[in-house]
Amino acid sequence: MTKRTKKLTVRMTEEEWQSAQRLAEALDRPLAVAMREWAIGKGDELKLKRKPKKIIHLADPELIREVAKIGNNLNQMARALNLLIQKNKFSASEAIAPLSELAAIERDLKELLEFVKDAR
Repeated sequence: MTKRTKKLTVRMTEEEWQSAQRLAEALDRPLAVAMREWAIGKGDELKLKRKPKKIIHLADPELIREVAKIGNNLNQMARALNLLIQKNKFSASEAIAPLSELAAIERDLKELLEFVKDAR
């Protein structure tokens, strides 16, 4: 691992300091590590012309992306299944099992999101 030789001093309001502390606590990391990970992880998304958002997401960004991908895949499968039913290539009775599976996965995703929200 490369030794860190550069130092950055940042002034914060009390509210910003408390937010940073909560972030570090939620990530279960020292404040410096949490701030470095947040800054580097968000670096590509920063827009120089926009003011930074005040919302800090405490969930792992990778988890959020993966859940979004799964949700998108579920929607695509449901649309394809509905299209097959409309074109009479799949009967409604044949669609019950896959629709039930999709509904179960959707419930699991909702439970996961609730768990993440409660963990904040």
